[in-house]
Amino acid sequence: ADFKELNDSQVTEDIIVGSADVKALYLSLDIGFTVEKVCEVFYASGVEVVGLNVEELGLYLSPNRCEEELRNLGLLRFCPRRKTKRGRSPTITGCAVDENRTKRFQPWLPPVEQPDKVTTRKMFTEAMKVVLLFIMKNHLYTFDNDIKLQTEGGPIGLELTGVLAQFFTVWWDRQMVKRLEESGVGLRVYRRYVDDINVVMNASAAGIRFQEGRFTQDENFAQIEQNLKLDNRCMQLFQSIGNSIHPSIRLEVDCPSRHVDGKIPILDLKLWIERRRREGDDGQDRDMQFVLHEFYYKDVASSSVINARSALPWSCKRTILTQEVLRILLNCSRELPWEVVVAHVNHMMLRLQYSGYY
Repeated sequence: ADFKELNDSQVTEDIIVGSADVKALYLSLDIGFTVEKVCEVFYASGVEVVGLNVEELGLYLSPNRCEEELRNLGLLRFCPRRKTKRGRSPTITGCAVDENRTKRFQPWLPPVEQPDKVTTRKMFTEAMKVVLLFIMKNHLYTFDNDIKLQTEGGPIGLELTGVLAQFFTVWWDRQMVKRLEESGVGLRVYRRYVDDINVVMNASAAGIRFQEGRFTQDENFAQIEQNLKLDNRCMQLFQSIGNSIHPSIRLEVDCPSRHVDGKIPILDLKLWIERRRREGDDGQDRDMQFVLHEFYYKDVASSSVINARSALPWSCKRTILTQEVLRILLNCSRELPWEVVVAHVNHMMLRLQYSGYY
């Protein structure tokens, strides 16, 4: 839909298409920074947790945050304080499910003041921060029959890692788009799928560099870039901008000119840009830029799909197979010759015959 809208806008300027991949997103994730951002978003959203026990919340924060931290947060007077000043850690007796709540509160002085709704949400946000950091920084895994502690990034097999990574990349996306707009690069399309970023943008001038948080025009660098393809040059600028946002994120970029066929594979598409002469809205013929795409699939060890003799009901198999053909049709541009689309459909038909469909 984005490419169709872009082509309908009759683009006459030079544009490029490219992709970027985040290197080892989960393993390079900055857990502390990400948790801070997640908690900031939660607090700013104004979400109210119904039925929250303020006393239990204060009792949870007091052992997990020192008095100096609670004072800086403005929460010290809302949390219970330990009775002893001898430097010993407070003794936790019982747990939150115990009916005898008095026993658990016995080592503590009651809070000086009861929190309002805003303060309660802030206390809950800090408690959530403690829990998230504890889970992410105390994750154990086995390797070669040894139990090890996860010391860098987030555990790949933990669902929480994916959630935190998504929050982090949403923040990163906003910073990236902001810096691209500051550079004067006209961003036409920006889409991200997990750690794969796909962009269509106006071609930048030669010699533009991004260093130490600012853009500069270097004539010597412009002479060097004369030997680079237009899309390759722009994606190198895109890479330098992306790598400057946060030290844990490093990008690998790709563009059509780096491939023999001049087409860049992105998920189940192959994209490239063609210049064609078309009649504009004013009735004048002019050269226009079009983003074209066709169906793409990676080479696999087997060409089979769901076998015709499988135990699945025929209604299920029929739906899967028709959707595969429909996906091919939708993933091919309307501007492509019909022979190209037919070739992709014929290839799918051969795979179906190989799997027992006649």
